[in-house]
Amino acid sequence: GRSSKMRSCFIGAPTMALALALFVGVHAKLGKVPVGSDEELAAQQMQAFHTSDTNGDGSISMDEYIEMLSATLKAAGKADMLDGASDEFKLAFSKIDTDGSGGINMQEWKEMITAGVQKAQEAERMQGAAAEEKLRMAYDSADGNKDGQLTQAEMLEGFKQYGYTPEQIEQFFSVGDLNKDNLLTFEEFQAGRDQMQRKQEMEALMEGVQSEEQQEQAFQEADGNADGSLSLLEYEKVFTDFLVAMGGKAEDVDPAVVMENFKQYDLDGSGFVSMNEWKSALKANMAREAGKQEL
Repeated sequence: GRSSKMRSCFIGAPTMALALALFVGVHAKLGKVPVGSDEELAAQQMQAFHTSDTNGDGSISMDEYIEMLSATLKAAGKADMLDGASDEFKLAFSKIDTDGSGGINMQEWKEMITAGVQKAQEAERMQGAAAEEKLRMAYDSADGNKDGQLTQAEMLEGFKQYGYTPEQIEQFFSVGDLNKDNLLTFEEFQAGRDQMQRKQEMEALMEGVQSEEQQEQAFQEADGNADGSLSLLEYEKVFTDFLVAMGGKAEDVDPAVVMENFKQYDLDGSGFVSMNEWKSALKANMAREAGKQEL
């Protein structure tokens, strides 16, 4: 993790806490819902406020607010959203500054986050419903006899149009067939998709970071602001890029899964991943994967 000294001297850095500080409009566009216990979220809200309040006067000015948003969006790989956004930022600021004081106080900050989370939850719900509908349509289309179950033959025929090889489809079927009855229900189909996705992500990651030099290069590429550590947002971008590179979709990334994986890298629980933590976690993952191959 990152030292407290570095945190204090790099106030403008986007952090895990700042992911919570996205204003309502941007938070909804990103479709990210903060995860964690109520206590963890409350602590992150406080940290985000004090990190954004760079002059320490107990209030976030418009300049501080815009700087915080700009840094957060850049770290999230959404720098394109900054183009022509100045007026939108100022309008959002005026709506959050409900008492018209010219600054956002702690109460206004908390109200902003609550509204942002609600917007993000609704956006995530809608994205999830749309993804579920697409998946269901693909499943139903492959179900030739419309009995609500897929045989391996139906899956081979129905999914070759998506560019999958017979070997990939057979592996998918085998992973998803949880009760080993040679049929896939829709729930098993979903489970198979999720397990294959996780397997592909891990294989792609491990293939690209076999040597220590590759591990260091991967870390440096992920460290968007070049501050020597990875925030949750930077890690999420790496995670998402891997998924997209393998033909997946960014909207399929589960924030809860990203958070859980991030914790495995953040060995000291600081909210940041150092180079040493990154390499240690990768080595541990490679050792686990090697052990599985030997079984």
